[in-house]
Amino acid sequence: MVRALIASAVLLTAASATADSGATIAVVVTDRSGVTNDMTLQITGALEAALRGDGLEVLPWTDNQSSVSNLDARCRHDSGCIRATGNALGASDLMLVSLSFEGDKVIVELTWADAATGSAIPRPRIELSNMGEAQNQFEGLEELVPKPETPAAQVEAAASDDRFGVSFWASAGLGGAALLTAGALGLYTRTRYRRCESDRDAGQPCGADELDSIDRAALVGDVFLLTSVAALATATVLFVLDAGPSKSPALGIAPDRGGARISLTARF
Repeated sequence: MVRALIASAVLLTAASATADSGATIAVVVTDRSGVTNDMTLQITGALEAALRGDGLEVLPWTDNQSSVSNLDARCRHDSGCIRATGNALGASDLMLVSLSFEGDKVIVELTWADAATGSAIPRPRIELSNMGEAQNQFEGLEELVPKPETPAAQVEAAASDDRFGVSFWASAGLGGAALLTAGALGLYTRTRYRRCESDRDAGQPCGADELDSIDRAALVGDVFLLTSVAALATATVLFVLDAGPSKSPALGIAPDRGGARISLTARF
């Protein structure tokens, strides 16, 4: 009886999420409050029949309950518990079921979970005010229940492909430009130092102003070198951690006595 009522909700929940062939989905009751064994078996039986009707291999609750008898409501939101339950049952996906009473209504809460990643998608709850009239209550449910969102793990995987963002290229570009500038200034100051050494050997040493100018050029070269190191380090962090805008490390450069102070700040 309930089978025909819950089928549309289950098909929308699980079929699109477990479209790959060979998927094995286990129906698991995580918790129930005040719901009898007979009602539990009736509801889980309807879920299992709906899933089988969509061509999925289903592990029924009657076979699963002895292997995962110590679950509670927290498992529906705990990726570690989801993975452990999937491993224990040998299932690729889980249909987690929570049953309770609210007044004279039976509340059915369904959560589809990926046993490999631990990601979960809760579905809008189903209210049964009268088990005998459940069919009327579920008419048109397919239009009312939204399609599942993409699992969190898939969203994160898609986001990781966007690592080459503006922050990465800005940091990499700054690092490359600063490194080239530091190299050019290094060659420039080295050439001037050698010229002064040659002049000194010839009895015409460089003046104090000339030496100060060389020292300043060397200091500027050091600042650019440190800047390039910090910028390239920032680009590396952005690349490795796939940092978004809120996590992007910030590069700070400030003059200090005798040189410059460079800081790298990041939030994780």
